[in-house]
Amino acid sequence: MAAEIVERQRADAAQRELLIRRLAKAESERRKLLDAYYAGAIDVVTLKGEQARVAADIDAAKDRLGDLDAYLGEWQEILKLAATFATRCADAHARATDRTRKLFNAAVFERVDVKDGRLCHEQYRPPFDDIFSVPEFDTKLEWC
Repeated sequence: MAAEIVERQRADAAQRELLIRRLAKAESERRKLLDAYYAGAIDVVTLKGEQARVAADIDAAKDRLGDLDAYLGEWQEILKLAATFATRCADAHARATDRTRKLFNAAVFERVDVKDGRLCHEQYRPPFDDIFSVPEFDTKLEWC
């Protein structure tokens, strides 16, 4: 899980760097537009239109930066909850009603193959696929 978070942070850092450059470029364009207007090179209508375009670019980049931060925080929280669930799911599954067991199974598994009454293959749903691929969870699931 830590490796997944590090990978997401790395990918987000590259995107964040691109967005920061985009913001700097937009701020530079904004200053150049004002300079051009003060120098009489463009009229008020052109200035307003270009300012609106640049402002939209800045807003979009700031929104995306905010999304990156929120997304990473949400992903970390999801992984934390999934890991907690994964470490306690056998006990919870054993105590659950049949209906709740079905819900557990639907949340965790994409597919379960049984042959001759024995589990022969399981395919997990995200984020459990990443969690259960860790060697600490390399056990045969008897609770499904």
